Amino acid sequence: MIDSKQQQQQPASTVPSVTTVTSKAKAVGYRARLRTISLFLLTTIILLLFDFYTPDSEYSSSKLFHKIFDKKEHQHDYDKFVWHKDILSDWDPNSDHRLIALGDIHGMVDSLKELLEKLNYDPKSDTVLLVGDLAAKHPKIQASLDTIRYARESNFEAVRGNHDEYIIIWRNWMEVNRNKFVTSDHLSLYEADEFATLQTDQWLQASQPPHHLKNKLPNGMDWGTQHFEIARRLPKNDFHWLLERSLTIYISPLQSVPTPSTNSLRNLNTDAQSEHRTYFVHAGMLPWVPPTEPEGDKAREVMTLLGVKENKDPYTLLEMRGLKKGRRPTKNASKGKPWYKYWNKTMRTCDDQSTPSSRGSSARAWCQRTQYVVYGHWAGKGLTLKPWSIGLDSGCVYGRQLSALVLGQLPPTVKKSSPFTSPYPYSN
Repeated sequence: MIDSKQQQQQPASTVPSVTTVTSKAKAVGYRARLRTISLFLLTTIILLLFDFYTPDSEYSSSKLFHKIFDKKEHQHDYDKFVWHKDILSDWDPNSDHRLIALGDIHGMVDSLKELLEKLNYDPKSDTVLLVGDLAAKHPKIQASLDTIRYARESNFEAVRGNHDEYIIIWRNWMEVNRNKFVTSDHLSLYEADEFATLQTDQWLQASQPPHHLKNKLPNGMDWGTQHFEIARRLPKNDFHWLLERSLTIYISPLQSVPTPSTNSLRNLNTDAQSEHRTYFVHAGMLPWVPPTEPEGDKAREVMTLLGVKENKDPYTLLEMRGLKKGRRPTKNASKGKPWYKYWNKTMRTCDDQSTPSSRGSSARAWCQRTQYVVYGHWAGKGLTLKPWSIGLDSGCVYGRQLSALVLGQLPPTVKKSSPFTSPYPYSN
């Protein structure tokens, strides 16, 4: 122990030296904290700028945080995409076999049945193709469940819509996490029953998610939404059918293609270069990028539309409405230009270069042949008929119309000028 006298005998110079060291330590700590705060603020500003310029991108800040901080053991493929499907490879549109494409149903199963009856639909000779969004938005969840079941039982073709996607994500998330809350016996019973639902899972009946899963909800989606409830109540066989719907479908090249705005036929040459594919997708697709230099065409391999960079992103196929600068897809209808305007402009250029005078030139190599796309998703635009694109979502769930596009011979009871194709708006 040091007494007071000994303390007084200590050199006075030792006190300032200790004080000086303490001050330096505080200064170093302050600067370190300042650097940390500055780095955090800089990161936040960068992410906010990212959101501003790409608000609808898969690289928005919320998804970046999700990708950066989620542990690998909690990352799952909740989407499980089927990318593409070809149908009707040997189809002759001049035969009695018709292809009937319909716009977004959103649970309006009665309207769907009535329109098919009006078109004299014959399940033995006709193919029905739905352009996505079979479920959700309808005020009654059972109506969405009935629509999916009816489509499955009727062997309809369909592409996946963005609302179908939300249901799929939720159901896959539920199945991945339910082993934490139900017994192994319940899991075994579920696996053995193709009609099983998750309605009896008590953890899914709660008003809030389990505490340890609050930060692990899929893609920032909200607990208890309509998509959540449909996913919870959907029988397993209907869910698996929905899960197997591809993002895109196309039918074999056609030698005659429709101009729906005039209900007339465009008769093209029947060589392979004049055949036209028709793609079906929920939101839309982007065409090739026309080369700026003629010499570039000679070295460019003809790329299928499925190989276009933007079309490899599910966001484009499921959510796109407009295009911002740099061909950046956005789901915001008020931003950018409608994607189908760019599509039709590109196809018009390709069509102009498909004339006999331009055949064999390098300028035509980049597109080879024009392509058609049939889509849904954009109810705000309604039935949208363009030379190389047809939008079929005419807002049936909002009390407007359900639309169909018929490819093939029309029934005798329907009077239309074109024997090949016509869009049918139907008021429910």
